[in-house]
Amino acid sequence: MQASALAAALAALLLTAPAVAQQGAYFHKKFDGTIGDKLKFSMDLKNVDGVISGTYRYAGKKSELFLKGKAAPDGTLVMDEQLAFNPTVTGRLRAVLRDGSLQGSWQSPDGGKNLPLVAHQTSEIIIPPKKALLAGAVGKYRLSAIQGFGGANTMWDLSRDSKGRWSGSESSISGGTRQGGDMGLSKSDEKLLASTLVEVLPDLSVRLSAGGKLLLTVPFREEGMEYGLREAFDDNLKALSPRTTVWDEQLYLLAQENTTFYRSLYTALVEDQPARVLLRYSVVSASFELTIKPAGCCDNAVLTFARSN
Repeated sequence: MQASALAAALAALLLTAPAVAQQGAYFHKKFDGTIGDKLKFSMDLKNVDGVISGTYRYAGKKSELFLKGKAAPDGTLVMDEQLAFNPTVTGRLRAVLRDGSLQGSWQSPDGGKNLPLVAHQTSEIIIPPKKALLAGAVGKYRLSAIQGFGGANTMWDLSRDSKGRWSGSESSISGGTRQGGDMGLSKSDEKLLASTLVEVLPDLSVRLSAGGKLLLTVPFREEGMEYGLREAFDDNLKALSPRTTVWDEQLYLLAQENTTFYRSLYTALVEDQPARVLLRYSVVSASFELTIKPAGCCDNAVLTFARSN
């Protein structure tokens, strides 16, 4: 029953044919097209609350060009083209998205060269309703990775291999250079890591446990999230609110402050002050992510949970 529900959700997620899409605050589409007479390209565009980001690649080329810009309610997209790790604008694209097609132009930065741009939609990521998403996600998700940052410059990264064995490394800056080494995990650490999991139950509630201890339960609600923050979780998530359900291909389940349950998890955090926590489900990768930020400056840990076979 669970397997069939998951298959149905995944089938709804990726469409392989063009579709007439309503212009709104979100879309994620792929296109094939041409600039001028001969320059064929493939393009991947995402619109989140009117902000466009994406990439495109010319046929036969290995490197991608990066796009960022704005989407208007009428379907007009205005985007700057840039190389990777380079803020210099190398071109500007202006096109109208309508009925699965892009029509517009590419322009050189100085405006001296204009070429027609035409593309057709080849696929689209469709976000199902929350109930359908969680119905397809029923099951267990084992902790698979931890990434963290602590103090002035310490970083750590742990992962579980295909045989369930954990290993990790950490690094910090000393004498002007970053130096690293393996993290020593005790038998009790490994046991705690192996026992940490997220479960989606048949009633669509979500719970977190570790060491045989239930730490958190998020009951199902049709819309919105469990929200208990007095200020934004961080600068990148100012759009979150109690009404947030799915934003930028993430299903948001819980955002709370002054929590202490994370002390029962292995995180490698040194701080043990009450923390802000964020629990979300990635629609595309079908994985859970728990972000922990103890009170203070910069310490944080991100725990990723992958579905168990």
